[in-house]
Amino acid sequence: MSKNILFILEGSRAEPRFLRKIITLTRTYDRYEFFSYNTNLHRMLSGMFVGDDIDDDLDFLEYLKSCKTNKDDAGVLDRKFSDIFLIFDMDPHDQNYDPDRVAKALSYFDDSTDNGKLYVNYPMLESFKHIPCLDNLSYLDVVVHRDNVRRYKELVGIEGSKLLSDTAKMDEQMLMRIIVLNLIKANKILDYGTDMPDMEHYHNNMSHVEIFEHQCESLDRDGVLPVLNTCVFNVIDYNPRKFFERIHMFQS
Repeated sequence: MSKNILFILEGSRAEPRFLRKIITLTRTYDRYEFFSYNTNLHRMLSGMFVGDDIDDDLDFLEYLKSCKTNKDDAGVLDRKFSDIFLIFDMDPHDQNYDPDRVAKALSYFDDSTDNGKLYVNYPMLESFKHIPCLDNLSYLDVVVHRDNVRRYKELVGIEGSKLLSDTAKMDEQMLMRIIVLNLIKANKILDYGTDMPDMEHYHNNMSHVEIFEHQCESLDRDGVLPVLNTCVFNVIDYNPRKFFERIHMFQS
């Protein structure tokens, strides 16, 4: 039976544009829907907690519908989905930012076939463009200073590869290289070195909670955040074997 995928997105422009490009290039999903929340992760989480924990009785899709005034937008949530992916930014500068809540949300949303799978981009979605060169590992050292997070999109325009400035011009080889570089960087952030993880290592060690904790430590200790795009990992999580069997064709 064909699967139906729901992407819950922070915004209604950049995120759908990038996801559509990923889907077109990888031919991963046959049926999918986008639901744009149109506000950030921290505002979404503020209504999901009772005290220090996510409400045990939470019906997440019903909660999202209650947040929408436009019933046409909310109507998509009445359908049945086999997988749910949530894509949001870290936004550590936001006044509602609460790292404990984000860590608990990453633990709660850890399975696309259950509550959903949450991907946090560091610091924002535009991190996929913040790669100086696709042909080397210089991206592994790219960080953003705490004081520059608010102007991050401007910074990406200055420091990122001009090849990635126009999403429409991205091809499959470029996308696969973006995924590989972010996989290697996630491995480095988790202190596993700078090798490309295989499928077993990815499955056993690529914890989004631990990535977030390491990112918070870097921000608190050094005032810098290693740039990382995790939303591209949805391609892997949906069908890991297919990805890892294919990726060697695109590695330099």
